[in-house]
Amino acid sequence: MKTLLVKTNNKNYRIIIRQGLIKESKKYISHKFPDFYESKVFIITDTTVDKFGYANEIAKIFNKDKCMKIALPAGEANKSFEVYNMITNKILLAGIGRNDIIIAVGGGVIGDLSGFVASTLLRGVRFIQIPTSLLSQVDSSVGGKTAINSPVGKNLIGTFYQPDLVLIDPSTLKTLDKRNLLAGYGEIFKMGLTLDKNLYQYCLHNGTRVLAKDFNVIEHLIYESCKAKTKIVSKDEFDIKGVRAILNFGHTFAHVYEKMMNYDSRLILHGEAVSLGIIQATLLSQELGYIDANVFRQVVEHLKDMGAYSFKQLKQTREFKQIKNVKDYIFDNFKKDKKATNGQYNFVAVKKIGKAIFVKNIDAAVLTRVIQEVDAK
Repeated sequence: MKTLLVKTNNKNYRIIIRQGLIKESKKYISHKFPDFYESKVFIITDTTVDKFGYANEIAKIFNKDKCMKIALPAGEANKSFEVYNMITNKILLAGIGRNDIIIAVGGGVIGDLSGFVASTLLRGVRFIQIPTSLLSQVDSSVGGKTAINSPVGKNLIGTFYQPDLVLIDPSTLKTLDKRNLLAGYGEIFKMGLTLDKNLYQYCLHNGTRVLAKDFNVIEHLIYESCKAKTKIVSKDEFDIKGVRAILNFGHTFAHVYEKMMNYDSRLILHGEAVSLGIIQATLLSQELGYIDANVFRQVVEHLKDMGAYSFKQLKQTREFKQIKNVKDYIFDNFKKDKKATNGQYNFVAVKKIGKAIFVKNIDAAVLTRVIQEVDAK
């Protein structure tokens, strides 16, 4: 078992990582909430995850008369006001109190949505994250960012709300296909490239073992990724100091591609878009003079060797082909990015392997070269 303590100004909580942990979750939840059996519990999951029985396993430990499970159709479309209203109305009608518990069992969509629900119901109720995808285990379940999407862009409506407990069971990844493993791996690789040189090197030498489902490697990567992220979260809980912004390396590009594909996970997953964003943000770092071409080439070759989602795949979609001017479309969405200020283009760049910086007011000509060079591939 591996444990991390996340310290923020508003809340301290533990991340517990262990294979088979879901079946032993009672001891961790009861330790955190000694009154858990008296609480009403609302477990939010999706139908894809639910068929594996994880939510039912969690439900067993609670008073069955006080436990409600809400299983949503899988997909990014759940992160909407319509679904949010449906869930909150159900929970309010069931009579939730401030000491009751909302538990997210699923991937990043379920975690983001459930966290937003937990943060806004009664101005905040107790909340547990139990992420079941690699992407959510290394990224969205940690740090307290909650969100739903807007037609204007992704994750533009949300709150900062730290969970009370994060339980990560790597054995849930046994059911994941290669595509979803790669989607999570993109975030791990990003953590190494921007925050931890040792993690980056470990990825280069052991990345393919993730696809072989070597759980010793996977558990190590989850732990190291969470450790890297928690250090940043502890320094900048509310993303106002500029420190936490570096976690968004590649995401400004990624969010454009997700919107381009109408947030349809059949077309592109968040982690797949991040892999594209990593390539472009690394090229931008080279254009800004921080890294040399060898680093960019190494990043591109590693993601290619892993079988990551490619620009060729993106450009073959009907959605991409329907856009009349790709460059204008991308720049229009850059202006709506959360990091944009006063019409300036602000991006995260790699200064060297294992260290990222936030760069303000990047010249549009530089960004144009990045877009055009990648678009030519």
